Amino acid sequence: ANWYMTDGWAGIVTEVTLYNTSELGVNADKLMVPAGEVTFTLVDNGDGTLTLSYEAETLPTIPEPETTVEPTEETDPTEATEPVTDKLIVNAKSNIFPSVTETFDKDEETVTVSYKLSSNMRAVNTQWVLTYDNTKLQYDSADNMSNGEQTICPSAGNDLIFNHEDNCIKGTFSKLNLISFEEGADLVSVTFKVIGTGVADVYLDLEFFTLAYVDGDGIVQDASIVDYGEMQDISGIAGFENAEISTSTVIEGNIMMGDINDDGMISVIDVTMILKYSVGTQSLTASQMKAADVDKDGIVNVKDATMIQKYIAEMIDEL
Repeated sequence: ANWYMTDGWAGIVTEVTLYNTSELGVNADKLMVPAGEVTFTLVDNGDGTLTLSYEAETLPTIPEPETTVEPTEETDPTEATEPVTDKLIVNAKSNIFPSVTETFDKDEETVTVSYKLSSNMRAVNTQWVLTYDNTKLQYDSADNMSNGEQTICPSAGNDLIFNHEDNCIKGTFSKLNLISFEEGADLVSVTFKVIGTGVADVYLDLEFFTLAYVDGDGIVQDASIVDYGEMQDISGIAGFENAEISTSTVIEGNIMMGDINDDGMISVIDVTMILKYSVGTQSLTASQMKAADVDKDGIVNVKDATMIQKYIAEMIDEL
């Protein structure tokens, strides 16, 4: 048998007893010392056994692996703290609509965030979720009603089914007579009371938006251009080859009562808009409805137009 001294490499064993050997070999590499520095001695034990011992001038110390201590980054305790400000910064975001940011002074009473949509086809249903920072913005249903109907989605009227809880508003509608968004109406428009300053995020997740038309047999044909929160190419579906939507986002501060067209002035143009709305020939956005309801009775009608006329004629001092 071939015997190799294999356990001396650690520098612990200094003697190895060999039995029944005919050949003896030593793997000097295992000794972890340079060649020529080791002396071997073969000793007869007198009992039929031999002992091979060695002495080394120096046995090198196996170096400990170096450990590198990574410097600890100092954490700024104010880094994650929102900067102190007396202004309100509103970020309106969405998965489909463009992002917009507006800054308001601390004395702003209300902020209205509107997600507007235009389409060359009518809509049959939609589903969405709006979340907001309720530490700085407060939802009040009274601020989002006019003429006894919700103004969150004016085009849907009372067909909109919505629910508000904590910092979330969920809405959906399905209307077989279809809803027009050809003129660019508010899909979702919410007015908040301002209750704090700093940065406030508002996010609209449009989950579904379905376009439709009525075919020659009177059957509603539909296709979802937004499906599970993603834009879809429906141009390959018959009847929807040219279907398209365009979106915009608007953030407004305090609404100037009586200024229906938002040109910064109260004039006969605003009166005319209310009169046309009253007879059904003019549509108004959510913010326009709020500006038109000058007598604050929750209804936009001829009474509001008359009140604005009196203000223009200086028969009353304010609206």
